[in-house]
Amino acid sequence: MFELKLLFIDLVNDIQLKVSLIVLTIYVDDMNLEASHDSPLVVANSVADATDMVVNYFDAIGMEVSAKKTGTIASTAAGARLIKNFARSNVLSCRRQGQLLGASVGGGRNRAVKAFKTRLPMFNKRKKRITTLRRLGFNVSSMARASGTSVFTYGADIVGFSNTHLLNARRSMASTLVPGGGGKQLDVVLHMAESKGQALDPATQAHVLPISTLSLAWWQGWQDPRSLSQAIVDAKDKVICNGDAQWSKVSGPIAAAVASAFRIGIVFIGGSRLFSSFAKTYVDMALDPPVVVEIFVRKAVTFWRLQNITTVLCNLSPQQADFTIGAGLERVLLDFADEVGKIIFGMGKVKLYPDFEPNYKAQLASAVYGGQWPQLRIATGPKWSENRRCQLCHQHDGTLLHRLTCTANVPVGGWNPKPDGMNGFLSRIGIARTNLLKARGLLNVSFDLPPRHVGETFEWIIEPKCDLAEAHGAVWYIDGSLHDQYKEFCKALGYGIVIVSSEGDLLAVACGRPSPWVIDAAGAELWAFYVVASMNIEVPFVVTDCKGVLDGLYDGFQACTTSKKKLARTWNLVGSILDGDFAFAASPTRWMPAHGATHTIGAVKASDGKPITSIMWRANRLVDLAAKYAAQKDRRPQWVPCKVKQIATFVQYQCANIGHATFLANHHESIEIDELGNSKSSFFRDSTGYKAIEVPSTGIDRVSTSGDTFDSALWGVARRAQLYSLFCLPFLLN
Repeated sequence: MFELKLLFIDLVNDIQLKVSLIVLTIYVDDMNLEASHDSPLVVANSVADATDMVVNYFDAIGMEVSAKKTGTIASTAAGARLIKNFARSNVLSCRRQGQLLGASVGGGRNRAVKAFKTRLPMFNKRKKRITTLRRLGFNVSSMARASGTSVFTYGADIVGFSNTHLLNARRSMASTLVPGGGGKQLDVVLHMAESKGQALDPATQAHVLPISTLSLAWWQGWQDPRSLSQAIVDAKDKVICNGDAQWSKVSGPIAAAVASAFRIGIVFIGGSRLFSSFAKTYVDMALDPPVVVEIFVRKAVTFWRLQNITTVLCNLSPQQADFTIGAGLERVLLDFADEVGKIIFGMGKVKLYPDFEPNYKAQLASAVYGGQWPQLRIATGPKWSENRRCQLCHQHDGTLLHRLTCTANVPVGGWNPKPDGMNGFLSRIGIARTNLLKARGLLNVSFDLPPRHVGETFEWIIEPKCDLAEAHGAVWYIDGSLHDQYKEFCKALGYGIVIVSSEGDLLAVACGRPSPWVIDAAGAELWAFYVVASMNIEVPFVVTDCKGVLDGLYDGFQACTTSKKKLARTWNLVGSILDGDFAFAASPTRWMPAHGATHTIGAVKASDGKPITSIMWRANRLVDLAAKYAAQKDRRPQWVPCKVKQIATFVQYQCANIGHATFLANHHESIEIDELGNSKSSFFRDSTGYKAIEVPSTGIDRVSTSGDTFDSALWGVARRAQLYSLFCLPFLLN
């Protein structure tokens, strides 16, 4: 790399001196020559001359320019041909589309997706290796994300994902993550995969990349705000037609961002504001950092995916609120997919269901995804079967719910008892949603809650005893508090300020709530620092128990307002008060450990190396109470988070019960004794299943387990043979 840079120095200097119109970009061994001008002849002459210089230079030092990878792309086809004709070297070829660092690029206003679309077929060829590892018991989520989602979403910030291409990508990823089999619902599979916190659904990155890149353009000022706003308005008028996004009209990154946002229910208001019609929230790209916009888009994708599931499972989401509090002007929809994901992907045991075993996880996942085929479902298919009865008891229709009551499927001691106090909740959500929960483990619950406060607040709990401007040497203690962080809709934030004189007398106590964009305790404490700074001509002595505030002041304004900082919007406000001079504000600011016991007085040191005093300890306790008092005013009733936790626990119980019942229904053991007294175990299902298809013996998942019987010994032999061939075959070939 360093040697290549040395070789290119003379060439770069010559091009800049002789062809001033050329903008030259070098990345390792790739070189890009760009030029723009009103006259096509001027552009053609400049690019052709620079190309000849590059080819001659490399010929002189014994290196070769690849004619296969070298091409010219212009705004028009005629412009590209003009450059080729003007160039003396014969390495150029005219192209309409190409690649720049792997991303698609095209001439003119056409959307270049040729290179972009080649990645999905390439992944489909590789995914056979991933599925082989999945069959052998490996967790392939990270492999699928690295070699799949990250690969075919690269460059989506430039051209976006059309509806058809996104659907194909999601299908390919879903088939990689779960075993084959008909009936599985695409959005349910990917929704559960995302519950692990990994961006496995291509839809997530397909929407995050174009919108967050546009947000980065706002944040870093790639263009002036007026030009960006006008470009977004023009893209909306061009792309959004008849209530739908026309991908055939998309050209350019901004149009791709507008079309992608429209698909997941995000509407551009003006030029910088984004409003989510699903989540009923908004962000401002001119004020909020790109990392906050990215979180906003991820939530919108989750709601969009949930809406797709509700379209198929119409009983999943309630038409009216399940719980109403007060006026109930704010509708909150809670999805418990993360509780289902904890059992499928994480837990080995379930606390309320002792009989749950790890090998039930695959059966639970199949039931949740819609991959189970009880006898009634098979009978409804075209010419599959005319028998509707359960194949275990032969008395009732074979359904998913029947598995929970089938006399041949229920264990001898019965199912584990369900948690107490949930009968009232089941009657509240109705029979249809209760059956969906018992059969598939899926549940959405809605709350109608009083609206939150709109803006920031401030109030004096103890009025100042003197003019604070004359209280020289006074120390301002700040703190932030967060209640009920289990669920986001329950969060309540507040901050407190305590002012103590230099003699140790209490001068004033204040509290308030930060702006709605502040979402955590660190943000609330930073807001308290902003309030203190705005109330004083110079920054007074401040004591905080949030080390992030002091570290941010030492890091400086630029480091605190990067695109990756969630608190960058508040730091911008702090910077406007301090004129960007964070070093000056850091000197009178100290950090002390929070909420220590009495024995920490005189033993624990603050950031300045001095031990904390009894006054500091008492002031820290008091400001903590003030912050909690402010947060309490915006807090939801205590029974709300308790009810949410209770429902979450019940969902886990139902999922464990589904996994247990599904396993028994698919592995019903029958013991036969022959004439010699030898016993043989056979396993039956509660449905007739499909006829086994003859396939090559190399695929271990081809061993049929869906027929009438299944020999576990043969399965073990096939598994060991597959392991041997997988790891020994490369050595045999070499």
